[in-house]
This record gives sequence, C-alpha cells and structure tokens, in this order.
Amino acid sequence: MAGALMPLSVKFPEPGGYVKYWDSVSHELRFEYLAVRGTPFKYPFRLPTASPGSKTPGNPFQFQDLQPFEQTGNSNMPIHRFHCFIGVSKGAKFYVYFPSNFQTSKFDQAPEDIQQDQEGDIEYGDSPYDAPSRGLWVKYNNLPAIQALVTNFQSCAPSVLIIAAKYLVTPNELLDPGVLLKLRNGQLPSMPVDAGGQW
Repeated sequence: MAGALMPLSVKFPEPGGYVKYWDSVSHELRFEYLAVRGTPFKYPFRLPTASPGSKTPGNPFQFQDLQPFEQTGNSNMPIHRFHCFIGVSKGAKFYVYFPSNFQTSKFDQAPEDIQQDQEGDIEYGDSPYDAPSRGLWVKYNNLPAIQALVTNFQSCAPSVLIIAAKYLVTPNELLDPGVLLKLRNGQLPSMPVDAGGQW
C-alpha cells in the first residue's frame, strides 16, 4: 500500500465530527467520534482472469490490509476504523462480501435466502474505478471481500481500486450519554456510513 492523491469525487468524513451506522449484530444505530484522520491511500487490486459469463476463480478476495487495530480491555488502546471507497473496472459485475464471510448479494443464491436490504453488487456505472463513490466503514474483523462475474464479450481480469483513510475513533460505548442522546435526537449532526450489507 502506498500513499497517493485521491480523486476529487471522493469525500471522506472530516475529523472532529460524528458518524452513524447500523450495527447488524446488535440491531441498533451506533455512533462514533472521529478524532484523527490519516492520509488517504490507494489500494489497487486485479482479480484473476475469467471468461465471459464466468466468475473469477477461487474464493472471494479478502482485503487483509484493511484490518484496523483491535480494541482490548486496556482503555488506553486506540481504536481505529478505515473509511473506504471502492471503484471497479468495466466489463464485470462485482459481488461484495461484507464482512468477508457474509455474502451481501444474490450471487448463487435464491432471493428468498437473503434479506432484500442486504444485497450488494456494483458495476462501473455505480462506482467507477477512476472515480469511486461507494463506501464502506471497516471495523476490526469486519473485512470486505470481492468476487466478479465477467459481463464483457471477452476474457478479462477485473480490477478493483480502494481509496481508504484510517481514523482514530471514540466508539459508541465511550461517548458521553448526553452526547449520545443529542446524536439520537438529531441535535448533533452525524454522517451516515456503511458498515456492511446495504449500499
């Protein structure tokens, strides 16, 4: 991973503010305070070559380098998140697994097997490789993975570009109860971020 300039179309949440996301495990809206943001970097990846109408071989590719630090029992241990924008190349439909062991699309599944609001696939027109616009909020052990179905008329190696920024955050559990109440009532602004499933 190397540092690089980000496209103008990508807008990361500013430090000093709050974000909100739906926690699909606890089934509640959660908030986090963004204390510090690192310099955004580009993470390009090319999937294996596949023929027209075929998915890329092997298991979905898991983005291991987007693993934030784990929160431990030590309250002095910093908590980090990655805010990631994902852009994809032309000629394929990309199926997102988020977290990596949870298939968030209908790929190889009947529609009744998954919840409608947890479908997730993207194509170039949704989030172009050269100007990504779809984003994810990556927590510890909640890594994204991706696989592609080639829709092109000839074989190709689909490409993915992730533009990510790392944040030092204060999690929901450590926020002041008065601040949480204001966030829930809309008295304090918070930016919605995607923590999995819904695009």
